[in-house]
Formats: sequence, structure tokens, C-alpha cells
Amino acid sequence: MIRITDSNTNNFLIRNLALVSPFFAKVVITFLLKVRFFALWRSTAKKVEDQVEEFFETMPLFNCVEIETINRCNLTCSFCPVNRNSDPRPLARMSENTFRKIIDNLASLNFSGAISYFSNNEPLLDNRIIEFVKYGVSKIPNARHQIFSNGILLTEDKFSEFINSGLNYFRIDNYNDKLKLSPNVKKIYDKYKNERFPLDCEIVLRFINQTLSNRGGTAPNMLKAKKILKAPCYFPFQQLIIRADCGVSLCCNDALGKITLGNVEEQTLEEIWFGQKHLNILKSIRENQRNDIEICKKCDIIATKEWLVLY
Repeated sequence: MIRITDSNTNNFLIRNLALVSPFFAKVVITFLLKVRFFALWRSTAKKVEDQVEEFFETMPLFNCVEIETINRCNLTCSFCPVNRNSDPRPLARMSENTFRKIIDNLASLNFSGAISYFSNNEPLLDNRIIEFVKYGVSKIPNARHQIFSNGILLTEDKFSEFINSGLNYFRIDNYNDKLKLSPNVKKIYDKYKNERFPLDCEIVLRFINQTLSNRGGTAPNMLKAKKILKAPCYFPFQQLIIRADCGVSLCCNDALGKITLGNVEEQTLEEIWFGQKHLNILKSIRENQRNDIEICKKCDIIATKEWLVLY
């Protein structure tokens, strides 16, 4: 199945406005996103506090894993701290042995959550990605296997391989300020729009220079939060973010690896997750919410267990 959606409004008027005035359309959508965010914050702050308390009662493992196999992107999105023009990270490419070790570790845990073969990168820049997906699916059949890509490098042949790889969900973030499909993505959509296949593919129309969240104060087109949000966030209680350099970040918004919880080449995933460094941070978030964690107190995101991404 392949379909087109709008990440923000699904609004026919917005799409048509983008064709006439992309700038004004982005202003309108940014405003709508802010209204949506504050409505969600007001309604979910207490819920997240309760979920954090529940975490400490049961001490569960992560249920969302992101594996970044190469730490590069090929787009220039102004909201991203690691876009092609401003990425300060040294180039890193995860070894195949390390990738297999991670997957084998997850298999030993009978992992059944979500495995994302990307993090703060463009996964199709790694020519091994389809084979990595196949290995993950073969070892952890009960997990949800997914990829988010900007689609620039996607061809009909590659898409066909993804269909047959066992991947469950493929999201194509189609960046275009007029909200029009890129030529190669349109070709794929036109070919497959009437076909049925097991892969759930969603093409999401997005502006390339939109103002979104501030990503822990690191987004180039946003400032850090003026006030510290008086609520915890569930991202660090649910996500295991594995960078290409083998470090594990606090959450998906720590693109620059400012907080490293451990190293997957030196430790098991359980050792990192239940390690003292991670638990101390979680306790600090629980007790003081965001005040003591530098990246958290600058962040304008709140996430619940059910709805991980609000931006």
C-alpha cells in the first residue's frame, strides 16, 4: 500500500496555498503547529508524569530502537542541526559486525517493539541498508521494522527491494516548498498507487525550511526554550538511540550526541539501558523534570508513551 499524506494539516487549502505562496503557507502551518503543541502540552503534562511513575514501578526495557548506520544526510533542512551544510559530526559508518551484534542482542531479548534503521541521518546513503533490514527481519520477526527517508536516492528498483525485504513501514518525507512530489517519488507513486503489497508506504508532504521544534535547543532556525517546560518527557524512558559511532544518545533529539549513555561495542543494550548513568538521568527528570539536564531544559518537546513525536 502506498499513500500520500500531509504531516501537519492534511488540509487541501494549505496545499493549494503552497502553490501560490510557499512562504505564507509555511507561516500558517507553523502557527497551527504551535497551537497544536500547546494544546497537547496542557492536556498531556500530567499524563506523562503518571507514565514516568509507572516506569519506575515496572522498570521496562526500551520499546523503540533507532540504529543510525551512517551519520550523514543529503538535504539542507533549516530546522535540522545535522543538515548537509551544518553537520559538525565527524563522519562515522557503523561496521557490519557491530550492526549484527545489535540485532543479535535484540533477538536475545525477544524484542517486539519498533526498530528504525535510521536516526538523525538519511538511511539510503548507506548502500547496505536493504541487507541490514533483511537481517533484522530474519532475526526479530515480531518487531516493527521501519525506515524514514527523504526519498532523494529512492529508485523503482530499490523500492521493489524494500517491498520484498520484510520492512513493515516506509515513510518518505517529500520535501518541497510547493508541496509537490519529487519526480522520482511521483514515478514510484504512480506505478504503485493501485497495487496491494505488504509494505505500508506513506509519502508525507513537507516544507524544507519549516520552523518546527527546537530539538533540545540545537535546531538552527529556533532558539532554546525561553522557559523550562514544567513537565517531563517520555522520550528518554522509551527510546534507545544508537549512533553510527556506536554511542547511545539520550533521545532522538540529541542529534549531536551531547549525552552519551554508553557504547554498543563495549556493552550490551541492557547494560546501557539499566546503567547508572541512564538511571540517574531518568531519576533527575522524574524529580526535577527538566532543570538538571542541559539538553532537556532547552527543549520545547513533550512526548507521551503513546504519541512519541509531536512535531
